[in-house]
Amino acid sequence: MRREWHTGQYTLYLKSKEWAAKRQEKLESVNYSCVRDVGSNYQTGSDGILRRIPDCPIDSRLEVHHLRYDNLGNEPLEDLTVLCKFHHEREHQLISARQQFEKGLDTYASKKYGEDWEYEYGYDELAEEFEEWLDGAY
Repeated sequence: MRREWHTGQYTLYLKSKEWAAKRQEKLESVNYSCVRDVGSNYQTGSDGILRRIPDCPIDSRLEVHHLRYDNLGNEPLEDLTVLCKFHHEREHQLISARQQFEKGLDTYASKKYGEDWEYEYGYDELAEEFEEWLDGAY
């Protein structure tokens, strides 16, 4: 859904008075602060080392991020979060990495177990198997 909306329709919505009001309401609801997930303060790097994610830069602009895209244009405040520009970019990097993993898992499982693998096997079980396969492949 997100990709669909990040076209002309989404761009027009972000320029609308309705979005400006919703954005302002969300910013006020969190007292104009980045509300990144405290559990996300550390991340494992590609080398396996756990590293601290930096705090918000002092001069970083606040941005309102959609957690869900199925209510666009009529989204409740719970569908939105406020992040500084730095953490907003990191959030999209994490989303992209998850999407790449899920696409790889689907390809791996479809080739190994057939197109209907999701109906016969548990996601977590095959995700773990896929991770092990990735670790051995590199």
